[in-house]
Amino acid sequence: MIELTRKQRISLAALVICSLGAATAFSIAPASMGLDAPNQTAIVESVALESTVIGASDHGIFHRQERIQRGDTLSLILQRLGAQDPAFLAFARKDRAARQLLQLRPGRTVAAELDGSGRIRRFWALVDGIDGAKGADEMNELGGEAKLSAARRVLITRTASSEQDKSTFVARDEAVKIERTLEMRGFEIRSSLFSATDEAGIPDAVATQVAEILGGDVDFHRDLRRGDSVRVTWESLRVADGLDVPVVGRVLAVEMVHQNRKIQAVWFDRGNGRGDYYNAQGRSIRKAFLRSPLEYSRVSSGFSESRLHPIHHDWRAHRGVDYAAPSGTRVRAVADGVVDAVGRKGGYGNVLSIKHPNKTVSLYAHLSGFGPGLRAGSRISQGDLVGFVGSTGWATGPHLHYEFLVDGTNVDPLKVALPTATAVSSIEQAQFRSQVDKHMHRIALLSAPRLARFE
Repeated sequence: MIELTRKQRISLAALVICSLGAATAFSIAPASMGLDAPNQTAIVESVALESTVIGASDHGIFHRQERIQRGDTLSLILQRLGAQDPAFLAFARKDRAARQLLQLRPGRTVAAELDGSGRIRRFWALVDGIDGAKGADEMNELGGEAKLSAARRVLITRTASSEQDKSTFVARDEAVKIERTLEMRGFEIRSSLFSATDEAGIPDAVATQVAEILGGDVDFHRDLRRGDSVRVTWESLRVADGLDVPVVGRVLAVEMVHQNRKIQAVWFDRGNGRGDYYNAQGRSIRKAFLRSPLEYSRVSSGFSESRLHPIHHDWRAHRGVDYAAPSGTRVRAVADGVVDAVGRKGGYGNVLSIKHPNKTVSLYAHLSGFGPGLRAGSRISQGDLVGFVGSTGWATGPHLHYEFLVDGTNVDPLKVALPTATAVSSIEQAQFRSQVDKHMHRIALLSAPRLARFE
């Protein structure tokens, strides 16, 4: 046996390592070099695994929410929630309280708590609460704000039964908390009110309220000027712990600089749902008569002593104002009063007239229909629904013909001086002052309004 010195053993080991490195380099040489690839064999072997689905055990609890879509049924919603529970569906169709869930309103949300088998443990849905104002008859005072009733939801809970593998359900109404948030925004008008508010990301419901609140001082159809600015604060309302989109509440304060004239309005809440808008000095900005019977529309034909009639093609006096609006648009009473006449009358088509104090009368013509329950002698409050825009009588298209008479004589409703309502009483001054200072401080925070341009 040949004995190797330590130096020789080290040299031999280095040679072996280099040989292995060369072999490794050879083994990964690319096929493009003309070398044959080694044979490969696939081995398939069955391996037993423990059956486990994460989050789907009998003890798992899932919380899910779904937004109601147009055309939805309770069955479709349950499918999207991942629920497999025929017993729940049968209960919802039979129980008196639970049947409210079948009256689904698009845009609202439902929520469910499911077990791992897809059975419902708890299910709840809003059945009464916040709804955006849809017309003049749903407005409170001047504002087009959301109509807030006592928010309720139906809650269905699964309870254990004395019989094995069976369960029962209990349905009940319960109150729901409403979250209120304050929003503030400033913008500058470049073309129109709605284009400016759209550009500033302000909801249309806020723009409508601004036009209503300041409508006695500014004609938003004709008087707006480039560079007029508005600062406004309003409430947003939403159901707590829900996915429902927030709706616009009441505008709390608005300040407009119109042709270098500052106009302010602040909501004064007297409690018990009563209130009104006043300027900073406590004078009511609400007129005894609204300037327009429509929320927001375009004047298509003004008051004139001589106008070419669009149907008869002759020159006639036009004793009122025509507002272009889609058929079905809600028409509101411009002031408190008593219905004088309602029905069909020649070229007016469907027409309604209302008597107001101080020998004034307002008349609404070409209506497609009247407000519910209206008849001669019916009492009307300012802002009440009195009819819908149409094209009955002598009309070439849907529009509202509106007349205003003083002591039996037609006057231009866009130019007549409108009296104001009452001011804040001396007894209410302290309460009024505390509210006004708070609102106007918020308006002052918007000292640098965002410019909203739409040109």
